Amino acid sequence: MLCYDIGGTHLRGTVYDVVAGKFVNQSVRSTPNYLLQYDANAEDIFRRIIEECVILGEELLAGQRPTTIVVGYPGPVTNQGVALRSPTILGSVLDKPLNVGEALRKAHPNVNVHVLNDLICSGFYFVKQGWQDFCVITVGSGIGNKVFVNGKAIVGPSGRGGEIGHLKACGFDSLPFCFRWSEIGAVSSGRGTSCLAKEWAAARPEDFNGSLLKTEDFQAPANDTELLLTDAFRKNDELAVKIVTAACYPLAFGIASIHQAIGIETFMIVGGFSKALGERYRKILACTVSEMTWNLGQDWNSMIQLGKVGEEEGLLGAVAYALEHSTNGATNND
Repeated sequence: MLCYDIGGTHLRGTVYDVVAGKFVNQSVRSTPNYLLQYDANAEDIFRRIIEECVILGEELLAGQRPTTIVVGYPGPVTNQGVALRSPTILGSVLDKPLNVGEALRKAHPNVNVHVLNDLICSGFYFVKQGWQDFCVITVGSGIGNKVFVNGKAIVGPSGRGGEIGHLKACGFDSLPFCFRWSEIGAVSSGRGTSCLAKEWAAARPEDFNGSLLKTEDFQAPANDTELLLTDAFRKNDELAVKIVTAACYPLAFGIASIHQAIGIETFMIVGGFSKALGERYRKILACTVSEMTWNLGQDWNSMIQLGKVGEEEGLLGAVAYALEHSTNGATNND
């Protein structure tokens, strides 16, 4: 079984040996996106993604032919395998529906292809661990979520649910300068937090005096600002902690809203950025959420959990999904 986890930043591929019950090969490379191919249109970027998947698959399978392909994709996906939006890949200007399932079927004729939202894959992993009612949230290139009830994802009849990162919310007043934004993901994601740090450096360079962070670090386009910020945060740099704390405010409001709207009491936080920040981030997020909700005795410190570093929830969940649907005799594309 050939599996892909297509993220806004990284494209992961792996081969799952059904007989042995384990991954036997795995590789990671950069996802072609609007940030790396700034002069390309949506079709060019999408074509490059499919090409990368094919090349990666050939390398992983060493010339063998897959019988099943399962894909976790970062955006709302229809039952026909059409991604309605791909903002972390195409950006807001180029964003449009992409038929991921059809493209992969053309590249791999007569192969069963399953295309799912990446958070549904991650959620399916937690279902297999015994969880039934929870919300899984990714904090990576973007922000996304899926609510599971009785082990089933609740996304609505058109598959539009679980996209809290694109909720257009009001600004917040915990910043010492004016910062324009619209969506939760534009601030609380890894890219959003880096953008906030850049704006902070431009608006208040004096705050960087004595910090592990330097204003010039966030003014050089070539620098990996997420990595710089993450490293300083883990070293308990006061300014880095302040920036990350401010950035998590919109996400905390989203989590509080989900809880108070439907009562979900378990929130699984996954995604590369949140895992890189670690336990301190989880505690900050839990504390911020607790300040936004009606106190009915909730223990937010236990309600918000962080995925394990190195755990590939998306790939593991995708495999579990494909195996279950193959067992059930499903051969059509999801």
